[in-house]
Amino acid sequence: MRLFILLILPLFSHLVWAKEDDCQPVKIDKWVKMDYALSGNKMLSGNVIYLLNGLYAPLREKKSKFFQKGQPLAKESQTTLNRILADHDLKVGIEYDKVKVDKFLRVRMHGYVKEGDRLISIEKLMLEQGLGLFLPEAENDRHAKCYLQAEADARKNVVGLWAVEQKYPTFHFPLVKSSELALDDIGFRIIQGPIKQVWKTSNNYIINMDTTGIRVRPEDWHRFDFRKVKALEGKTAEVRGYGFIYKQAMYVIIQTPNAINLLDALHDDTSHYKKRR
Repeated sequence: MRLFILLILPLFSHLVWAKEDDCQPVKIDKWVKMDYALSGNKMLSGNVIYLLNGLYAPLREKKSKFFQKGQPLAKESQTTLNRILADHDLKVGIEYDKVKVDKFLRVRMHGYVKEGDRLISIEKLMLEQGLGLFLPEAENDRHAKCYLQAEADARKNVVGLWAVEQKYPTFHFPLVKSSELALDDIGFRIIQGPIKQVWKTSNNYIINMDTTGIRVRPEDWHRFDFRKVKALEGKTAEVRGYGFIYKQAMYVIIQTPNAINLLDALHDDTSHYKKRR
């Protein structure tokens, strides 16, 4: 019996280490010296823009031809990312995921800084301070559980955007109840509400809250278990994504279960994430 215990403990320890170290890279593909942060999730090196995977940063107001409404803590988010860069000699370790370059020719990456022998996730640093939100992605989701946990910690500690949400609920950012949505509440946010109906057509999985329509297109169905989607009926959920208005109603198109809190990698023990691992 003693020999059996000695054999089993190292294996158990390895499993615990793997679970706790979801933020660690599989490998660093290269190191890049950045010039500065353009926002809370974008950095510039030369003429190349590097965009952090899984991280939504609040937007700064733009008064150009295409007006962009500002969001809380946008300046603070950018300043914090610049401080992280400055504290690490502007050197960032890049880990690629499935998509390396997006349609806007931005390099997509999970970012790391080095502290001694440790690699620290930049996304985790930003999320746990509440200076960004987890952004669900269909392809570059390798560290989704890490990012979801970092955001959950910030929310629990009521810091950053979560302090703003608690003090100024009328901002409708980052969280808003579906029943309180206004027509100008477009763009990225987390929408909370009761799931009234779920059904499937040839064109969509249809998930209807009281006032918000969530849609999953056929090309993304393979990532979802429709039985679990159907089981959302009657429950209160949070859905994150980019809202848009169509015929005076709010809609959100999602591509991954990580966009719904009851199905994401942090809350669903049988999620697609764990199956892949």
